[in-house]
Amino acid sequence: MNPGSILVVGGTGGLGPVVVRRLAEGGFTVVFTGRRPDGVRAVEAIAPEARGFAIDATDGAAMKDLIASIESGDGLAGYVHLAGGWVGGRWIDEIDPGSGEWESMFRSNWESLRVAGTLAFGAMRRRGGGAIVTIGSIAGLEGTARAAAYAVAKAAVINFTRCLAEEGKKHGVRANCIVPGIIDTEANRAAMPQGRREDWVSPSRIAETILHLCSPASSGVNGSTVLMTGGL
Repeated sequence: MNPGSILVVGGTGGLGPVVVRRLAEGGFTVVFTGRRPDGVRAVEAIAPEARGFAIDATDGAAMKDLIASIESGDGLAGYVHLAGGWVGGRWIDEIDPGSGEWESMFRSNWESLRVAGTLAFGAMRRRGGGAIVTIGSIAGLEGTARAAAYAVAKAAVINFTRCLAEEGKKHGVRANCIVPGIIDTEANRAAMPQGRREDWVSPSRIAETILHLCSPASSGVNGSTVLMTGGL
């Protein structure tokens, strides 16, 4: 039996292709978004069972239409939020108020979840069940130097996920946040060529955890912050 559709927002980023493919392999109908059409096409080539759409997750009207189309089909069984970004390198007092760094980090990490995640939560609440998985960061739990905007935005992601978990309890909607350390992506390898990659967490391990959290096997897991910090 088809378990329903999973919507992956941010499916063209560093984690996206691996997560989309693993969820499809796990038996879900996978719908994903990315901001650029070429990125969407690239992921569809890797996971041809999945359907991709070039949509900015902060575009409420477009996300509402996409979720409505999913509801009219298999129904929305899960929502995975991979969208986000990182900017840093300056001390807090060195961030130019006009640079847009704070706004950029909140838009890509938090606003995208607030808009798309809220719509997905509503669809699953009406459906009577579902699973939400978000990606936080260890910086959002502990804070970090020279990346304050990113850390605060990820803290919002973590705590918003907990709010979803609390509100979803009586409606069968679970929400959990994975908190990685450094993810072994091409971008991080390029940015940290001397880094100890053996201490980093692989996208495939995160994808396996996401699949588990979306499946009935994790039905008792709700409101958890799942640390995946590797050897850090």
